Amino acid sequence: MEKSKVYFTNMKTAANENLLQKLRRLIKTAGISEINFEKNMQPLRFILVNLVTWLFCTQILLK
Repeated sequence: MEKSKVYFTNMKTAANENLLQKLRRLIKTAGISEINFEKNMQPLRFILVNLVTWLFCTQILLK
């Protein structure tokens, strides 16, 4: 079994890139846009749950 690639990010952004652009770049770099979701919906469910959790946690931390 090949090793998994793990990507980390934080909420900090530079003046030339906003949070949405940073998330788009992360999705492209991680290869999420290349997953075939038509055959299996499990990866999509996993990604969405983690994204919602991440957004929820960041809202709590920003308060």
